[in-house]
Amino acid sequence: MAFTPRRRSKWTKRYHVFAYLRHAILILWAVIVLFPTFWMISTSFKASGEWFAWPPHWLPHQPTLYNYKQIFAVGPLGAELSREATDQVYSIWKAVGDSLVIALTSSLVALFLGTFLAYSISRFSVGGRNFRYVVLMIRMMPPIVIAIPILMYYAILIPHTTQLLLGVRLSLYDTYIGLGLLYVATTLPFVIWMMLSFIDEVPYTLEHAARLMGAGRLYTLGRVVLPLVASGMVVTFLF
Repeated sequence: MAFTPRRRSKWTKRYHVFAYLRHAILILWAVIVLFPTFWMISTSFKASGEWFAWPPHWLPHQPTLYNYKQIFAVGPLGAELSREATDQVYSIWKAVGDSLVIALTSSLVALFLGTFLAYSISRFSVGGRNFRYVVLMIRMMPPIVIAIPILMYYAILIPHTTQLLLGVRLSLYDTYIGLGLLYVATTLPFVIWMMLSFIDEVPYTLEHAARLMGAGRLYTLGRVVLPLVASGMVVTFLF
């Protein structure tokens, strides 16, 4: 009984030390994560002469809204930098609208295709047990590895192929469709992996009961499986 208070005191001190250390690490990590955001916001209010000043100015000496005026102004693209007028008109609202359309469309297409592919892999064992890990590894491929082949395919191979076969020179380079297809291709492995984890949790007995009642495969997928994984589809779409 005489040694119990000492042991408790010793463990209490260790607990406090580890607690302080854990809090210090979390605070340091928060500073590392939030500092780029702080620097970006601070720089947005600086004049161009302060951007590359040394030593750096943590806060703008003369705050200005000129940068924001230039962003939201509609005018020639690059005219302010090159001091000469161009024919290309720049508008941030058009850029935001294009980004929303491409992002939403490609996400919906990837979710639609990924859900069907994930269901096929889960229920029919497509490619064997380890095929799902192969799908995930495709997502880990560095974008730069496929950037140059995709660029050559869009700008060179497709135009020449369509010219020979159809007599019309088509190209996906610098088009909404080309960019959307690229987003779908790079996002699809992640969607399949996410939806696999949700579809695997749906008991197959529910589908078997629906099949016994005369329901087809697509009807079972739409009426039994998809309602149960709807929350997972929302999560996958947001990611």
